[in-house]
Amino acid sequence: MRKQFSSRVHPPAEGRRTVSELTTRAPGPPPAQRVDGNAACSSGRRMEGDPLDGLRAALGLATNTVFGWLSSLWPGTSSADTQGLELAVRGANDALFVMDPATRIIDCWPRYIDILGYADHPEECPRALDAQAQLLHPEDAARAIAAVEHALATGVPFDAEYRVRRRDGVYRWFHGRGRRLVDATGRVLFAGCLTDISEHKRQARLMEQSSAAARIGGWELDCVTRALYWTPETYRIHETSPDEYVPTLESAIAFYAPESIPVITELVRRGMEDGAGWDAALALITARGRRIGVGAPAGAARAAGRTARLYGAFQDVTLQKRAAEALRQSEEKLRAILEHASVAVFAGTVDGVFTYMSPPVQQLTGFTPDEYLGRRYTDFMDPEDAVRGRAAVERVARGEQTQATVEYRSRHKTGGWRWHSATLSRTGDGRGLIGVTKDVTAQREAEAERLRLLAREQAARAEAEQANRLKDEFLATVSHELRTPLGPIIAWADLLGEDALGPDEVQEALAAIRRNARIQLRLIEDLLDVSRITSGNLRMQVATIDLPAVIDAALESVRLAAEAKSIRLTTRYDGATAPISGDATRLQQILWNLLSNAIKFTPPGGAVEVAVRPAGARVVIEVQDTGEGIDAEFLPYVFERFRQGDGSATRARGGLGLGLSIVRHLVELHGGRVRAESAGPAQGSTFAVELPVASGGRPS
Repeated sequence: MRKQFSSRVHPPAEGRRTVSELTTRAPGPPPAQRVDGNAACSSGRRMEGDPLDGLRAALGLATNTVFGWLSSLWPGTSSADTQGLELAVRGANDALFVMDPATRIIDCWPRYIDILGYADHPEECPRALDAQAQLLHPEDAARAIAAVEHALATGVPFDAEYRVRRRDGVYRWFHGRGRRLVDATGRVLFAGCLTDISEHKRQARLMEQSSAAARIGGWELDCVTRALYWTPETYRIHETSPDEYVPTLESAIAFYAPESIPVITELVRRGMEDGAGWDAALALITARGRRIGVGAPAGAARAAGRTARLYGAFQDVTLQKRAAEALRQSEEKLRAILEHASVAVFAGTVDGVFTYMSPPVQQLTGFTPDEYLGRRYTDFMDPEDAVRGRAAVERVARGEQTQATVEYRSRHKTGGWRWHSATLSRTGDGRGLIGVTKDVTAQREAEAERLRLLAREQAARAEAEQANRLKDEFLATVSHELRTPLGPIIAWADLLGEDALGPDEVQEALAAIRRNARIQLRLIEDLLDVSRITSGNLRMQVATIDLPAVIDAALESVRLAAEAKSIRLTTRYDGATAPISGDATRLQQILWNLLSNAIKFTPPGGAVEVAVRPAGARVVIEVQDTGEGIDAEFLPYVFERFRQGDGSATRARGGLGLGLSIVRHLVELHGGRVRAESAGPAQGSTFAVELPVASGGRPS
């Protein structure tokens, strides 16, 4: 069992009453304002008064803006209700939470969400107790969960330290405190607060490591709770151990020699009230009665205008030489590490001027460390990247965030740019910046290549899905178009078979059957042409072609269709044309398809013109109409197979959407090219076919 050392070493001395006075005057809510919510819960009695009183008792410490959050938990809570609590907790850095034990759902003040890293994504912050348990460090989870369950089951206050994984994946140390309480309505709640103690843990670890390496003791005093912490080396200097002595502020001061007690008492008072540090040489009497001289520097950490903690070190001055040697060896090890690391370590001012650069930077950038000294960070950065990363660096320089990582292009001495990633933070005294930088060019290039491959794969998938959709639409169109002429053929054939038609009706039936059979034949021929084109089996009979004769034949084949719609057909020759070499039948098919398409989409009373003109070693044939025109979005796809402006089965005009595709392939087989132009809907269309003249051909 531990014993209070003060009861057996130093009896109370004259003037030590000031220590008690000092601890009594330390910041914190007066005892009269505290309510033992846990006691109320444990006894089964309902807590009297507003539930805010229970929350004050349960939390002890809270945060500096709580009114809005409390109002959302207890509607009707006024600012007057929370005024005392606001004054008591102003400046604290704790995060409040309240949990309903029945639902195990946590309601929390925004500071709670902030310290867990969900400030920018509050909706992602887990609110269920079981979900938050998944964020606990594996080494701490069982202990922390057991403590919570014990507090919920027994009403014993919850008080534990554990690590929690923030949203960014980094584990941070937290001090969780809470109590079960009952509000004025009889509702059972579990209220508490969460404090980020990562920095305290880090400092404690550094103090212990420093103690082991340099035999320097350390201590820390929480000015709110009055808890005093000693490192193992501090116990050794005092020639005691944790099993023999639990340090308190008064008993620790009692270790000093009588002449040093007033000095250390005044220093502690000023530190707690004004945040003043000190560096004093004092006399200490150990637990074994040895008198030694110690160096006792100390500092203060302030928050919201008051001192939150005091911390300091102990060193037996007789060990200074040994500590100096240990420090020298430590510096040599650090220097060796910096010189052979794969990253460059740098230091600079908060204004962005290099004050140190480690040797590996020469391998990364070609510049020597001396070439960085006195120059600005931005002198070696791409200007665009410097502007983009400036805000993050300035936030770190102002202390608004602990560290920042910036990716930028760094200039190489031999020319060119390399991608670097620099992580920087403020130095301990806040007067400068320190960080590391590494070359991440390979990673950036790999990521860029991955994105390119992903984009290519997505485009290919979209293209395949579009092709499948067009094929499905085409199959539906083929079924519809082939079935359409079969209906009249079957109907008239049935009537002829019944011998129920007169002589005139027989002729009408035969004409209808022939007309629909030719329509179906044209559809089948288009399908066969597409099949021959895609398989490369389309054959042409090449010869010298009399172009005007082919154009006249094509016009004659569509004249009846044009007359049926009162469409005027005209021909215009701008200059003499040279003969061309090709297949006359296929060339007539090209013109027939273009003319049929123009007549189909030209309203009654419109006009279609075929214009022919020479263009150097080519002949241009333009089919112009005054029809519906082509939408700008569809124009690039007008010559693709299966593509139609209206591909639905209920469209106003028939067709397979193959005619213009066949035109393009036949023109290309002739060594020419075809293009479509239109000013838009209701603006008409122009299809231009360019064909090479025959070798040695002259205008006729």
